[in-house]
Amino acid sequence: MTARATLTRRAGIAIFVLGALAVLAVTQWPFAFDFSAEGFARGRARIEWIFLYRDDDGHILLDGDLIRNLLLLAPLGAGWALLRVESSLRRTLLEALLVGAAMAMFVETLQIFTPTRVPQLADVWRNTLGCVLASPPAWWLGRRFRS
Repeated sequence: MTARATLTRRAGIAIFVLGALAVLAVTQWPFAFDFSAEGFARGRARIEWIFLYRDDDGHILLDGDLIRNLLLLAPLGAGWALLRVESSLRRTLLEALLVGAAMAMFVETLQIFTPTRVPQLADVWRNTLGCVLASPPAWWLGRRFRS
């Protein structure tokens, strides 16, 4: 493995791990989990099952929450793409989709047990999309840097 390939791989690992830790810190703060049956029942009752938020006129809402959710898992997608520059872009996108969906579902599920957080279905697809959208530019840059 060349020095540039090693550097690309290490950068990918660092971005991915630090991104995952940041996601957990941001989405789970203040880390006050209630894993009791009552806590689960209360958390399950708070889940927002809305897939697309709409404004008063019925248009899809494009707001700051959407942007924050798209950006939240972007480091995971970028880090993953740097780890996978030897793979095809198609495979990297599929893997980023799976990684993003798994992480998004994990943090939203944990929020069921956090009384101060509200789990939202819309956050799952928004976070996943952010992970996927961040992977092609990082994959492309990683390939260019390695060559």
